[in-house]
Parts: sequence; structure tokens; C-alpha cells
Amino acid sequence: MDEIIQTMTQFLLIALALILVIYICCAIFLNKLNKLVYGKGTPMAWIPIANVYLLGKLAVNKIVGWILVLCFFLSGKTTVEINGVEQASSLLPSSFSGLFSKIYSIAILALFICAIIRYVQLKKKIAKEMNNMMASTTTTSQERNLETPSTAPLQEKEIVSTSPVSFQTPQENIGTSSPSSSSISEDLQTKNPKEEEKSTHLDHLYR
Repeated sequence: MDEIIQTMTQFLLIALALILVIYICCAIFLNKLNKLVYGKGTPMAWIPIANVYLLGKLAVNKIVGWILVLCFFLSGKTTVEINGVEQASSLLPSSFSGLFSKIYSIAILALFICAIIRYVQLKKKIAKEMNNMMASTTTTSQERNLETPSTAPLQEKEIVSTSPVSFQTPQENIGTSSPSSSSISEDLQTKNPKEEEKSTHLDHLYR
């Protein structure tokens, strides 16, 4: 008998540990999904009845969340002790409450699967948007890199055109290197009297 009790307690402890792990995983998942949808986490993911509403809200909409909360109370059972005898009571008839609780658990599982699918879709969408943003930034940077070399020759041309460079024309060079016309005429005038004196002296000799 003691061995049976020990095995039952071990089984209950293992079951409670599994339920606790599943509850924590579901809360973390709902918090991440709420962060993807609304941009921030929520403490409702950790509250027992509020997480049911949050599941319906994130999977479908708010109306489904409120319906799940209502179904949670309808499927629940309360134990009442009357004259030392415990009696289970529920809001629904006993013949229908068992079937209703099964349908409710299946609906919760289906909505949880829908929430997982939506989470994956949102992650893919965000990753796609990030890739598109990265691609657009790379294309713009490449366009800027292509535009910069084409502007460089124009700047060089502007620098060459604006830089003052003095060039001397051939006429100016000739004018500076060759003697002026006035100096040549003066030399001729100085030479002409001497020649005239010689010519007059020769004339006197012949005479």
C-alpha cells in the first residue's frame, strides 16, 4: 500500500512539473506573440484566466477571447460539501458538461496551433521586410558610389578653368625679344650722316 502511495505521489509530482513547464512555455510564447503584434509584452500571459482571453485575442480577435473566457467558466466544476458529502456541481447539465469540456479543450488546442502559425508568419514577414530594407540600403550606397567618380572630372575641369594661367602669344614674344621700330629708325638716322659725309668727300676728289 505504501508503495502504491509513493508511486502515485511521484506520478502527481511529475504531472505537476510537466503542467508547470507547459504553462511557462505557453506564457512565454503568448508574450512574444503579443510583442510581435502590438510591439510590447503583456503580463496577461502569466495570469491564469487572462491568458485564455489573450490566446483568443491574438489568434483571432477580442470576441473569440471573451467567448473562451465564458466557456472556461461554463466548463468549470465546483465541489460543494453538503452534510459531509462532497458534490460536484456545474453551470451546465451533468450529461452535457463532460462533452462541453472536451470541445472546449479541443478549441483551445486549435487556437494555440493557429497562434503558432500566426507567429511563424509574422516572423517571416518581419525577416522579409528587414531583407528588403538591407537590399534598398545597399542599392542606394552603390548608386552613390557610382555617382561620385562622374563628378570628379567635372570638379577637375572647374579647377583648371578657374586657375589663372598666363600664356604669351608669339607676337608678344617677338615684341619683347626684337628691337623696337623706333630704335631701328634712330640707328638709321645716325648712320645716314656719316654716309653722306663720305659721299661728299668722294665727290670733291673726283672734281
